[in-house]
Amino acid sequence: MDRIYEGIIIGIFGGLFSGIGIWCLDRLRECVNFIRDEKKIIAFLTKTINETENMFNTTHRISSEVNLTESRVNEVCSKSIQIRRNQQNKEVWTLR
Repeated sequence: MDRIYEGIIIGIFGGLFSGIGIWCLDRLRECVNFIRDEKKIIAFLTKTINETENMFNTTHRISSEVNLTESRVNEVCSKSIQIRRNQQNKEVWTLR
């Protein structure tokens, strides 16, 4: 009978630790993807600010230049502390 309880306890803790491990790896993957996409967008915004006098770029233009979806560009720009949104036009971004 004790062996059955030991097996149940081992199974519970094994599943718990596996679940926590998978969750941690998923969070790490999300952070790495965010940093990668943020770097792409910042590099594009820096390039356009330096090459042209245009300080702001639309979500659509950023999306087509860095090869990300518009929803992903919007998500990254909204969360980034280095990128800010234009107050008048909510679909336009620049560096802080």
